[in-house]
Amino acid sequence: MPLTSSEQFRFLRGGGYFVAFATIITQLIDLVLRSWPLSFNSAGWRMSLVGSTAGVGFSLMIMVFLALVIANYMGDAKVALTLCALSISAAVVYLLLSGLFALDFLQMRNQVRMSMTRQYDMTSAWVLIRQLLAVAGFSLIAVGALRGLRAKQRQTAQRQPRVNDLLVGTTRTQTVTPGDGVVEVKRADRISR
Repeated sequence: MPLTSSEQFRFLRGGGYFVAFATIITQLIDLVLRSWPLSFNSAGWRMSLVGSTAGVGFSLMIMVFLALVIANYMGDAKVALTLCALSISAAVVYLLLSGLFALDFLQMRNQVRMSMTRQYDMTSAWVLIRQLLAVAGFSLIAVGALRGLRAKQRQTAQRQPRVNDLLVGTTRTQTVTPGDGVVEVKRADRISR
């Protein structure tokens, strides 16, 4: 008997989650190691940190999206809710880092040599654009996750019959008679409440 696509996908669920979460964790650890030692008082260090977060933003978004697709397809509501919370948190962090970067950009601009001003402006603008794209991406992922969870709840609620409604249906029982191999179907009408 051939497997359905849902059964085939179920075998890949663990591997998909592992790849997604391992990539997220390694990217975050790499980010911390690149920023070490921590120096929050230095505007240059903060700008470097924000530039690094902009660099890992897209790979983080792809992995969160991949894990969310798997969670939605497999009906893992808790994982989907966790990824939604993670996406909301990431969007807020990227938004705050964008504001911090803009302030540090203005503070550091006076210290840049005149010959490097144009390159500094273009690089800083690109970092800020990538930060804002990460805000938009994580926000869209969070909204999509919430909508997916609500749709699943509505679908589940529609499938469950209400207790007070009158249900009329038929029940079929299949029996096989031993000898001639003919399948006999018995039909019983019933009314339940």
